[in-house]
Amino acid sequence: MSEQQEARSALLAGRYARANDAVTTVAAPLLASGGVGLIGVVTADEDKFRWPGPALLLVTLAAILLVSCVQWGFRARPYLYSMTDVEQLHGGALPAEQRERYARQHAVDIARWQRTTALADASYTAGLITLGLGVALVLAPPAGGTHAGWRWTAFAAVLLAVAMEAAWTLLERGDLVLRAWQRRRRLRQAARASRAANTSNGQR
Repeated sequence: MSEQQEARSALLAGRYARANDAVTTVAAPLLASGGVGLIGVVTADEDKFRWPGPALLLVTLAAILLVSCVQWGFRARPYLYSMTDVEQLHGGALPAEQRERYARQHAVDIARWQRTTALADASYTAGLITLGLGVALVLAPPAGGTHAGWRWTAFAAVLLAVAMEAAWTLLERGDLVLRAWQRRRRLRQAARASRAANTSNGQR
């Protein structure tokens, strides 16, 4: 990998890491604590909610998923570093052989960071959607409850937001899958072209 490619990869990783840190250290803990608080409210006043049991289950699952997101983010962070960090740790530029050895380990660690961060992302998205569904059930008014119209409207609004988040996630995941498939296809085509060229050269 050239120095320019290393710099670009480090820049992209740094940007994604900052976004991931914001999710795993700020957003997920806040949402998880809100979910725990909501569990206490529903448990204390079950008669004020239409479906307290399913709501408690969904909010509990959401809190677990969001805490899992924090844990995955914590486990992923040590694997994110750059070759510049390694050189600074050793007090300057590394010899070519030593740099190559560290570069191979760096590639392994970055792959670990990507896998673990993907788990954090999945936990956060699943937790967010599950929490939204739980909040929607909490908003549904009980039979004969007051402000039923307003609560049903809020119920519908939350479900719409959950559906939009789920759709966005599916589109994003689909785009990633499509890109991976296209990349594998290009690699297979390049491999076939290389084999064809080698066969042609061998027949001459």
